Amino acid sequence: MSTDSVINQSITASDDFLASLEPSAINRTTTMSAAEYIGTLFASDDLICIMTLRKGEKPKHIFATVEEATSTRFMDSLRKQNEAGCDIYICMNPLSATRRVKENVALIRTLYLDIDQYGAAALKRISESALAPKPHAILQSSPGKFQVIWSVDGIQPSDQERLLAALIQEFGGDPAASDCTRVLRLPGFVNHKYPATPVVEVIDSNFNGETYTASGFKVKVAPFKLAEKTPAVIEKGERNNRLASLAGKLRHDGFNEDEILASLQTANRRCTSPLPDSEVAAIAKSISKYPPARDAISTPAEAPQAAVATPAVKDVNLADAGIKDMPDSVLDGWLGQICKSRMLKHFPVAYAWPALVTVASAMVPTNATTNGPRCNLYTALVGPVHSGKSEAIKHAKLLLGIQTPPLLDLLAGSAEMLTSAVADAGGQPRLYSPDELGHLLEKAQIQNSSFVYVLNRAFYETGFKVRSMEKKRREVIFNAILSIIGGIVEDRFGDLYTAKTTGGFHDRGMYGLCPTGFRYEYMPFEGGTALQITRAGGGNSYCDETIATVGNLPIPVTLDKSVFYEINRWRREDAVLKNPDCGRVVEIALRVAIICASFDQRPVLYGKDLGPAFELARYQARIRGVLKPNPGRTFEGQLFHKFFEFLTTHTGDGSWVPRRELFHSTCSHEIGLSVANKTLDTMIANEDIEEFLQRGKSGPPKRLVRIARTTKVQP
Repeated sequence: MSTDSVINQSITASDDFLASLEPSAINRTTTMSAAEYIGTLFASDDLICIMTLRKGEKPKHIFATVEEATSTRFMDSLRKQNEAGCDIYICMNPLSATRRVKENVALIRTLYLDIDQYGAAALKRISESALAPKPHAILQSSPGKFQVIWSVDGIQPSDQERLLAALIQEFGGDPAASDCTRVLRLPGFVNHKYPATPVVEVIDSNFNGETYTASGFKVKVAPFKLAEKTPAVIEKGERNNRLASLAGKLRHDGFNEDEILASLQTANRRCTSPLPDSEVAAIAKSISKYPPARDAISTPAEAPQAAVATPAVKDVNLADAGIKDMPDSVLDGWLGQICKSRMLKHFPVAYAWPALVTVASAMVPTNATTNGPRCNLYTALVGPVHSGKSEAIKHAKLLLGIQTPPLLDLLAGSAEMLTSAVADAGGQPRLYSPDELGHLLEKAQIQNSSFVYVLNRAFYETGFKVRSMEKKRREVIFNAILSIIGGIVEDRFGDLYTAKTTGGFHDRGMYGLCPTGFRYEYMPFEGGTALQITRAGGGNSYCDETIATVGNLPIPVTLDKSVFYEINRWRREDAVLKNPDCGRVVEIALRVAIICASFDQRPVLYGKDLGPAFELARYQARIRGVLKPNPGRTFEGQLFHKFFEFLTTHTGDGSWVPRRELFHSTCSHEIGLSVANKTLDTMIANEDIEEFLQRGKSGPPKRLVRIARTTKVQP
């Protein structure tokens, strides 16, 4: 088929679409070339990313300035690639470096919708709505599928993603197209996704030199999204069922009546014939009578409703939250049976399961010559002193009979020392178990320490070089697949996980938090190993002494494609795991599933086997809202976050606490009372904290503080 015939066919499809809109949603304009489109959206010195993708191959990224990308030579090159079967995309925001990641987004140039269902209805709603200004461009990527573009200015990346989520919620569109590094199709090129190979074209343009700011968009930026199965158009016979189903999902995830009502009102605007407001309110009121379901964190009955309103991973107060145990639904396979029968008599699941699977991770066989899935884990058991953290780890080691060399028996004081200890590992698994992780994390905070950077890299890589800080600066190969397990005293968590570990090491961790009310009573290890290691003929053989159906070595595991379909479904549909911050907890849960499959001797892991991993991922996502690092980069910054968290928790109801109690409860004396007083005085001056002088009959007045009724700074 010739290009002219394809273009004519695409225009006909567009004309049919336009004719179907009554009243017409848009006015047909002259098709805009790719170079004109790029030049209109971006500044000439912007660094942009063009992505080419041929079916069955990895995408390729081309980075160029707008001036270079709009040149005839560059466009001819893209045209040749398009004719050879490549689809052509463009990143919708300029970058500061040649890597398309969120951290490299230089500024926000656009807001956009990628509408692949009910396109005509969505465009009609946009054209008739007062909640969003008129789009600067509408592209038809194929018949019935559209890209809606607004050119904007003065919007931050985090604000852009919230606005994109709100636009998708209001008008429909692909929920995945809500990130600031999104690529969309470039006009003027053939779309090879469909046999008819339509040409992507601009069917309406409204570029007049003016851009929009955030104030031009009146869509509600909500902390939740409509269920993705709620269609962009709801027919008359489906209205009550659809809205009731959505309300039930939101109530299940902890939303209150007002928030459910706001979401239902948005969904109601998707109805071809919206329900009366009174009926929508009645649905919200009826569904809100049911109790919400919460997996990892229980909120006290006296807490205000807002405390359970959002199923996000943040802003959970440790002091007031009643922490439930990790659900036993995380237990998987033979390892799950061992955990249930041998460890749960003495330890909570939150201690027993992470300890057992982390020890097991160092026993899964690997082939250093293949690029198989990694299953090493970095695990911290968090709880009060004398709550059984160390004993849980000890029991797990004895149950599985792990010995040296997989078990590293050392207390490494530096990255170089740890690297030297694994230099002869030959790329095989090793378990570093320092008992208390506090020693390691304190070393990570030393100025110029490379410890945390080495560990961050070792989570994904093996065989990289580490250069010592000695005068000779010798190089040692980090030659192991490293797992780490240890305990952390709960009160020290925020002090040990600081600015240096916030973005990397903390994010790579799997955590087990001691449930509220648990009391550990010491019992010696009994019953012998469940998986005994013998050394005969120079090799290892494992025999099961407890469960007769399993008695062989753990085996290598490969992943079926259905695994990736399943975890991507979690990220799209689950209220907790769709949070962008949950990407790594899903990866950690998958590693645990691989470990369990290995010990079950299942050579292939399928998506249908991931039920326990799903439960583990949800627990990890929720518990990270409790176990948060202190991101302060200085002593003052660390105290700021401590004070803010404590006062938000304990004075949010308007009560006051003495300065002395605040300093004692946050262990400020460890940093210094002079620094603590200075930090608190600064927060008072900035109106983040209120102070009251309580005068007695004699003596100096008592200085009381509380969180400001309307705080100006969020940590």
